Amino acid sequence: MFGGVTYGQIDIPDTLPTGTYRIRAYTPLMLNHERDFVYSTPIRVYGRSNKPLVAANNSSTLTFFPEGGNLIVGVENTIAFKATSGEGLPENVSAIIQDNTGANQTQISSFHDGMGVFKLTPVNGKTYQAIWNGKSFPLPVPSDKGIALHLQHSRSAISYSYARSGDNGFAPSYIIGQMQHQVVFKQAVGSHSSGSIPTAAFNSGILQVTFFNKDGMPLAERLVFVNNKEYVVNAVLNAQQVATKARGKNRYTIDFKEPVNGNFSIAVTDDNYNEPGPRKDNIVSSLLLTSDIPGYVHNPAFYFGDNKDADKALDLVMLTNGWRRFSWNKIISNTPPRPGYTDPGYISLSGQVNVRGSKKNFAERDLLVWVATSDSGRALELVKTDAEGRFKMDSVVFFDKAKILFSDIMGNKSQFITVKLDTDSLYKTFNLPPLLMPPAVNTGTSLINNMQGAYSSYARGGGVLLDNVNIEGRRLTLDELEKNMLADFFREY
Repeated sequence: MFGGVTYGQIDIPDTLPTGTYRIRAYTPLMLNHERDFVYSTPIRVYGRSNKPLVAANNSSTLTFFPEGGNLIVGVENTIAFKATSGEGLPENVSAIIQDNTGANQTQISSFHDGMGVFKLTPVNGKTYQAIWNGKSFPLPVPSDKGIALHLQHSRSAISYSYARSGDNGFAPSYIIGQMQHQVVFKQAVGSHSSGSIPTAAFNSGILQVTFFNKDGMPLAERLVFVNNKEYVVNAVLNAQQVATKARGKNRYTIDFKEPVNGNFSIAVTDDNYNEPGPRKDNIVSSLLLTSDIPGYVHNPAFYFGDNKDADKALDLVMLTNGWRRFSWNKIISNTPPRPGYTDPGYISLSGQVNVRGSKKNFAERDLLVWVATSDSGRALELVKTDAEGRFKMDSVVFFDKAKILFSDIMGNKSQFITVKLDTDSLYKTFNLPPLLMPPAVNTGTSLINNMQGAYSSYARGGGVLLDNVNIEGRRLTLDELEKNMLADFFREY
């Protein structure tokens, strides 16, 4: 990446079997934080084989998420739940909640895509479980530490209330709200166990609300989606000229109801190769929801549609994703995790230098490094070797290809040297957690048939050889590229 932008491509071999693949994108520094937030997106590949890549898993799961993070004894708790199939897809559920004596407490049913919510007042010394399809699924063990939190979001504010298990010393003192890792508000908690947070001035997106005690210890946390719809632009697409024949000319205009500032793009696709029905994901749901939350969200575009239950269902997504239970021992010890990765500094060159024809190291000497790039750029740099003849250059930037010359600088006394470079810094692998997402994406039969037909035609035809295309122009120099890409970062206002 350079100037916040990167370009590239992924070559997909035609030997890949048909299936749903996932692309993950990240920088090394991102791996010092929660890796569940690494960018991931599914792509559907149609290839030679239609055999499933992952064996079917028939085991369903039912997971419970107390609002705020912990199940608190002696007070009423709001508990969300989520049921998924063995493939990680939503599954409707109707279950009974029992305590450890076998007594029924309440019945639960899913509201949307296997998610739902219910109330429960745990008793000290008891544990709880759900009975579904003859199997038992445990609820979190109740605790007397923390607070039982409940948030209700309206169009312009968030109302909250909380309860404690007696005077357990976990009294909230203030609240901090974050969006996109930026603090958007901090407000004190009064003597009452309820209050409100105004949200009319916030941008739309996921708001992380955390309650702290007077010593700065987090007591409870909750995600809320703020949907002020300032991202909606009223516009009308008008067809001025429509032609469906090959190479026919089409002309469309987009009329805005009011002046609008921004960058806009248009995508034209072949409807024969689109998923039938409404889109399951779009720009809004990707930017505001799925890119800012860990885990799999089924059909995220639904939550930004006109369905009357969309807001209520979206709140269930907030309750069941990005949720965490606080570990009081780790919090009290206040031991931050050590970063595992440092800034790679763009391209780095390192290695060891020896005097040619001998085992003698080129130790503690100045080494001249001359870099000639394919855009006619030239750069010289002096590097000092250590006692073992090793050197390292970081933050090297060049585009396309480059030739690198290493030389002694002693003039007539210069010695011939041998340079053995370390592993190329551009190719590295990192350990990432496995993807806890569905291995397959439901695809309509008509789309599958169209894609298989297109692939068969491609395989029989062996591709189409295009005529030569001559492109005339001048390649930008390194200085011009840096100036163009970084101009906005250093502009004076």
